[in-house]
Amino acid sequence: MISSRRERKKSRTRDGILNAALKLFAERGFDKTTVAEIAEEADVALSTLFVYFPSKDDLVFHDYTALQVSLRKALDERPEGKPAIDVFRAWIEEQVVSFNNPSHPRHRVIQKLIETDERLLAQQRRRFGYFEEQFAIAVAGEFGDAPDGLRPRIMAGAAIGAMTAAFTYLRKHTGTAARHSAMEHVVQALKAAEQALKRMSATPSKIPRR
Repeated sequence: MISSRRERKKSRTRDGILNAALKLFAERGFDKTTVAEIAEEADVALSTLFVYFPSKDDLVFHDYTALQVSLRKALDERPEGKPAIDVFRAWIEEQVVSFNNPSHPRHRVIQKLIETDERLLAQQRRRFGYFEEQFAIAVAGEFGDAPDGLRPRIMAGAAIGAMTAAFTYLRKHTGTAARHSAMEHVVQALKAAEQALKRMSATPSKIPRR
């Protein structure tokens, strides 16, 4: 009971800080907002803010660590014989449902903030690199390729590109129909990439002579 009460209090404090940060970011911009101003808006000590968010960037990318863990877990624990692409497709759908949930508009606010700031956009690309790396490793095992091989990298790049496009679309379009449309296009993109790679693996590569 005491532990549960403590966890609820921590959650409220964390949400309060995050909501205050997003409010100020929307009003003043990311660069012009200081962590001291965020702490004041949230009515917490600056030291308390840093307990929950070690840096200002973490206020924007606060959920990426959890996403990384969930993807790694989904790929590592997939049933034997189940293709990594099927696992990744299901994982993306989970994220799309969460992103498009009307009760959690925070995702769209954060994505809009990222897209209007070049430094944050560059950092998002770097963080997406982790997802691409994990998927490439899983696909490489199925192809019998090295993780840095061309085929795994093409497949992983297509997967991350599809995910990014879906989130960008859902920032502007909400509702069940939009979510279904986004996922339909993601599935089509992944299937096309998968079929192309199968053709590549079935066709001997031809290196032109100079």
